[in-house]
Amino acid sequence: MNTITMIAGAAAFAFGLYTTILRRTNPQKLSRLQSLKDLFGEKNGDTIHLVAYSIVPLFAGAVFLVAGSKGVSLF
Repeated sequence: MNTITMIAGAAAFAFGLYTTILRRTNPQKLSRLQSLKDLFGEKNGDTIHLVAYSIVPLFAGAVFLVAGSKGVSLF
């Protein structure tokens, strides 16, 4: 088990989970969400934010956690 990889994975996964929950409960706190909606339109801005700030961190966090549990090092 690689501790550094596991910590990075947990942090990335927690960030993705936090933004996913915040998008549903209080989207006004996400200033980048509103900026992306203003720049790209309502639907496209929402999709870009969902992918960049929720899906990618959740996926990366899961991959890092699995890799870390197998002893793979990020650095």
